[in-house]
Formats: sequence, C-alpha cells, structure tokens
Amino acid sequence: MDNNKVEQSNINTGGGDIAGGNIDKSITNKIYQNIKSVSRFDKSGKKNHFNVFPNSAYHINDLFIFPNSDFIDIIDITEENIVEVNENEELLKYIIERKITFIIGGYGVGKSILSKKINFDLRENCKVLYLDSTELSIYVEGRDLEDEYDLEDKPTLIIIDSIDELNNVNSATGTKASELVTLFAKNLKSNHKLLITTRLFQNDVKKSISMYATILFDLDIFSFGVITIKSFSKTHIKEWIENYFWFKEKIEHKYLSFEYSEIKRWKKGLQSALHNPLMLFLFCEHFINNIKEINYDIYDIYNLYSDFVNKTVKGKFDLETKKGSKQIPSQIQDEYRGILKKISFSILRHNYLNQYELNPENEFIDTNIQLFSISENEIEVTLKTEIEHFISISAISKEQEAPLKYNLLNCYFFEFYLKQLKFKDNNILFFFIAEKYYEIFSDFLLKDLDVFYNNFLEHCNIPLNAIIIEMLLQKLKSDENLTNIPTQLEAMIQKGYFINFEEEKHLNAMTFYKVNCDILLSIIYLNLNKPNTQFVNYFVKRLIWYTSSIKLIDSRILYLVKRFFKECSLIDIEIRRINLKGFNFDNSNFKNVKFIQNKIVETRFNYANFYNSEFYLSEIEKSEFNGIKGDFKFNSCVIKHLIIDDFDELKILFNRCLVQDITFRSENKFSSKKLSLEFANCDLRQIKINRTDVDNIYLKECFFDTFDFKSSIIRNFAINNSICRSKKTYDIDGQSEIKNETIN
Repeated sequence: MDNNKVEQSNINTGGGDIAGGNIDKSITNKIYQNIKSVSRFDKSGKKNHFNVFPNSAYHINDLFIFPNSDFIDIIDITEENIVEVNENEELLKYIIERKITFIIGGYGVGKSILSKKINFDLRENCKVLYLDSTELSIYVEGRDLEDEYDLEDKPTLIIIDSIDELNNVNSATGTKASELVTLFAKNLKSNHKLLITTRLFQNDVKKSISMYATILFDLDIFSFGVITIKSFSKTHIKEWIENYFWFKEKIEHKYLSFEYSEIKRWKKGLQSALHNPLMLFLFCEHFINNIKEINYDIYDIYNLYSDFVNKTVKGKFDLETKKGSKQIPSQIQDEYRGILKKISFSILRHNYLNQYELNPENEFIDTNIQLFSISENEIEVTLKTEIEHFISISAISKEQEAPLKYNLLNCYFFEFYLKQLKFKDNNILFFFIAEKYYEIFSDFLLKDLDVFYNNFLEHCNIPLNAIIIEMLLQKLKSDENLTNIPTQLEAMIQKGYFINFEEEKHLNAMTFYKVNCDILLSIIYLNLNKPNTQFVNYFVKRLIWYTSSIKLIDSRILYLVKRFFKECSLIDIEIRRINLKGFNFDNSNFKNVKFIQNKIVETRFNYANFYNSEFYLSEIEKSEFNGIKGDFKFNSCVIKHLIIDDFDELKILFNRCLVQDITFRSENKFSSKKLSLEFANCDLRQIKINRTDVDNIYLKECFFDTFDFKSSIIRNFAINNSICRSKKTYDIDGQSEIKNETIN
C-alpha cells in the first residue's frame, strides 16, 4: 500500500479504561525543549500497567480478543481500497511501517486496551513509551523535565493515550491537542514512531482526523495511518465471556455456572449495552461473577450504568486529589453528581420539540444515532448558581477557581464540539434523569404527597423517554424501603392528583408537563402495582381512554403506554374494543381477564402467565406468545398468523374460531413442556406442531385441513364428528410419533 496515502483500519476489539482525566492547561513550546524528557513519564514499567482495566486483576492477554480489521484509504473510502486483516502480526506491521498512527473510536470501545496490547507485543523489539492524558497534564504545566534516557539510542514507539482529553471544553477547535501533535511530529527522529488514541467526533472519521492530517501534511509527513475501533459484535461478546470464564477457572479456581446459549434470553437492550467492552467487563464482574443464577428477564441496566458513572466520577476526583487539589472526594462527588443531573435535564429540555427515533418495544438501550446536545452559553446560564456553590464548598484557592470551572465539564463521558456539549452516550444522560426521579420518590413520596407531586411535576418539563422509565422502574423495584409506592400512588389517583378529568379545573390545568407527569406516574403505578381487582380495572380503562385522547398532542405518549403494560398484574378485568396493536404485555399475569373485540396485531405476550382468561371476538395477527404458561380461550376469534414458541405447561381452547395459520414449536421434543389443544366448532386451515411434546389434541365438530407434525410426540389425538378437507388427516415425519389416535 502506498505510504503517501492516509489509511484507515476498522477494528472490533476489547478493553477501554475508565478514564477520569483532568487536563486543563495551555501548551507552549517552552515546556518541551527536549523530547528525551518524555521517557521519565513512561507508564510501561508501572505496576498493573498491562492490566485490562485499572485496579483489575486481568492481564491484557487474559481477555484480549484479536480484532477483525480492514485497512482503508481514508481519502478514497471505497470497497476496492478495503484490505481485510486477520492476524495480529499484520496489525503490528501496519503500525511499524508508518511514522504516525491514529487509533480512533467512541468512548469505551477499546482504544486504551488496544494500545496496551500493542505496547505489550512490541516492547521486546523496541523501546515503547506509554503516555496517557493524565501524564500529559504535567507537560502542559510547563515543569522543567529531565531524563537520563536518550531516545536516539534505539528505535522507539511513543504511545499517547486519549489526546483528546487535552481539549478543554472551551477549546472546541482542538488547539491544545493539535499543538502537542505538532510538537511531537517536529521532534520525532528517524527511528521514532508515534501512536495516538483519540475519540471519534460526530461518528465521522474524516472529521476526527482532518485537523491532525492537515498538520502532518504541512510538515511533509505522509507516512501515517488511521485505525478506527468499532463496538463488539455478538461473536466478540461470546469470546470475551469465554476468556473471562477461563481466567476465573484457571487462575482463581472459581467455576461459574453459565451457558452462552442463554444469550438468546437476553433482552436486546442488554445485548446493545454489552457491545461496549467497558460495559461488558462491568457486566461480567457484577452480574455473572456475583449472581448464581442470572434472571435475564429483569436485568438491571440502571445498576450497570450506576457502576460505570460511580467509577468515572470517583476516578475524576481521585485524580484531582493526586494532582494536589485540596478537595476531599467524599465531600465533592454528590455535589458533582447533582450538577450532572442538572445538565441532563437542561440538555433534554433543550431538545423537547426535536423528533427522535423511538426505541422498539423490546429495546432497552439507546443506540446513540442522535446525541442530544446544548450550547455552551445555555449551560453556563443554567449552572451559574450550582457552579458558584460547588466552588464555595470545594476549599480551594482563588487561583484554582477558573481551572475548576472548566474542569466541571471536562469529564470522561462528555463531548464538546463546535461549542455544543453532549454526553457521549445518551444512556448516561437518561441514567442521571432516572436517578433524579428516584431521588424525588425517595425523599418526598412517603412524607408529603403535595410536596412530592409538585417536585415531580416540576421535573416533567422534558420529553418522556422509555430508557429513563426502564431505569427508574428497575431502581424503584429494588428498593425495599419503597414497597408501598402503589398504595401512595393509588391514594393520589383517588384524590385527583393525576389522571383526573372529572372537574373543569383539572381539564384547564392540562399542559405538556402535566401530561408527562400523569403518564409517568401512571406507568409506575401500573408496573409496581400488586393486584387490586376493582381499582386496577377502573384505572386501566381510564389510562387507555386518557392515552387515546392525548395521542394527537404527542404520539410518543401512546408509544410509552403501549410499551409499559409489560410486567403488570391484571385480575378480573375486561379490556374492550381497543386497538392493541403494538402493546407490550410481556411477563404479565392475567387472571380472569377478558379481551373483548380487540385488534391484537403485533402485540407481545411473551412469558405471560394466563389463568382462566379469554380472547373474545378479537383478531390476532403477527403477535408474540413465546414462553407463555397457563390456560386461556380463543372464543369466536380470527387467528390469521400466530407462532407460539417455547411455551410452559400450556392449555388452549379454541371455540368457534377461524384459524388460518398457527404454529407451536419448542427447542426439542424431549425437553418440551406439555401442550394441550382443544378445538370446538372451528375452521382450521393450517396447524403446525414442531419439536413439541403434545399431551392432547381434540377436535369436535370442526372443518380442518391436514395437520403438520414434525419431530413431535402426540400422546392423544382425538377427532370427533369433524371433517377433514384433505385426503390425509395429518402429515408426519419419521421423527414424530402418535401414541394414541381416536377418530369418531
């Protein structure tokens, strides 16, 4: 490949440091009079440097996964210029052959772990100096540096990790990082190589590298390449977990009960989170490592992000303390988190009217296609009081105030670009908002309903978001001190605090914020409620009517209500004449529930429990009933297309139904739970039974087409006074068996 071209390599790999850099100084030429001084701050020889993450026991080689990489010409990104790389040696050769190489990727995707791996693999062949952004702050301070080692003695690779941390939030143009790159590029000797990691801005590689490329071209340096790191694929997640298990078993002699096949039960939200190696590591450490049996249906994304945020904030102030700040971390962290919550509300409120893509009903993590942002000026106005208070309690000198102000917005998960501030991950923003809502519940709900409601209403001036609600519900469900939330909310409904439109004064008080507050509190009540027959029946009807009335004001409201019928308990309720298209009833409990004259299209009932429930005069199409359990009836229904997978002890009665296409299937007929089907006065067009142990199939006074049995056991097959429209009653393969057949 021509070295005069700027090249790019796309890589999937693992790792990433929980950084907490605090770099807020100016760079001048006087601070770097001799490039030899950098070796004094080499981290390669430091204890635990080659650990995957700080303060962890895992060496880089224990968990590292070789990346799938493509070398791409960044100036002409076409399929013809893509060269696949499959071996570690090729990757190292790519770096060694170039004067300067950039590693670019989003936060937490593995830039640091890849640079450490390169450091480890090349340390025998050349002198490697590893410098991270925290060490670079010492250069920036302009100290007089001396070192005994002469870089000219042997070939040297200098690694600068997270150079973007040098860009203070008020230097969005990247001046300081560019000055440092210029300084190194000018001083590099013929036997020196430079490897730099930096974050990807606006998901655009060209924008991320253009500033540095211009510098190098101006210096007549054309031998440089770019490596971009992507998030984990499912294969990488599997390999990482396998490596993690190997380490636990071989090194720590700890055997973990986990089958990777269980990943199919993970909700997509968790899978999305684990594509980030940093999140995957935290998941392994705090879920797989500590929980004997993982409940994949109620995994706690809130705690996953809480652990990440806590480590990041703590690392940030630990660093400041080590650098000589007089601040005491234990006094500062809660105040700082308060500022982050304030920023989160400001950002989302600033984007209130922006249309953003709604997450599918089964997604629990935002994909970050669009990052919410706010201007620098808006943040300064919003946080003026908070920043002044923060400084007043920080016990710092007058000359430290200005750097501290800048430092507040210089955090690992922030990005500042073109005078716009944003979280690098929307889910972190959503986490802080959920944390604030939880704080209001914890502080006020049990003390004073008026104070609670007014505080909650005040903080509903942002667009509702499903991820916020998911995180909030997970936190509320885990707090044993808040088990009486449903009782308190029920009292509020009865007193007219929310979902009240019986009096004109309540209708006149309707605003966007009031609607948000009503819906959010209703969703929380619905999801946390323990069965209360009469009141829940009344509440569900009122909530659905209310939602239908306001959906023209904000379509996102209807989407949220549909999504959060999941995991609810409904008893002795009639849900009548409602279009349930897109509703999510996953993991819900139904006892004596009647769905009457409903359109059930693309509706989810996965892992729901049914007891004596009924669908009457309803249309069912393309809906999900996977993993369901119990007994229920389809009465006078039209079933156009339905697949029921992996059920658990299931009994269904079909009465006066038109069944056009229905399939029952399990993973294996020998592990399948029992299935019992009864058809009375039905018209059956296509019935398929795959890999299933069927206890009973009974037809009475039906018209039917040929049944299709594959890899199944049919213990009792009885046909009474029914007519088959085909010559064959059933098609059966060689792996199926009918043990008892009766035809009358």
